Amino acid sequence: MGQRLDRFGQDAAGSIVVEFAFIAPVLLLMLFGIVAFSTLFATMHAVQQLASEAARASVAGISDAERAKIVDDFVKANVRSYVLLDPAKIATSSATLPAQADNYEVTIRYDNSQSFIYMFKGLLPLPPADLQRKSIIVRGGY
Repeated sequence: MGQRLDRFGQDAAGSIVVEFAFIAPVLLLMLFGIVAFSTLFATMHAVQQLASEAARASVAGISDAERAKIVDDFVKANVRSYVLLDPAKIATSSATLPAQADNYEVTIRYDNSQSFIYMFKGLLPLPPADLQRKSIIVRGGY
């Protein structure tokens, strides 16, 4: 019996499998975290980019009503070019800032609550599911 235990202590066969069994869950959790947060950041960036482009397009309007229509039309026409955004989950608003009459603000809200990352909101520190991004553009030239 003593010889068996000595051989067992010296035999390294299978040690890699045991070590991998300890490390694999941590590596998989890190990989999932990278993919999940990358998706979240890409969605946030897409919403911000859409807001910025809509604000730039609004410069063509003469009145606030015309600018708001330009923003809505621009978002509806271009939201499909962002792969991660669902057009049904976007809401836009735009107005002149009360304190600065030369500044026009475009706000885009995106409901991200159905994203797969929010299934883990008890495990991960996540931002609110209602993503809101703003872009302000200065009117001028007239």
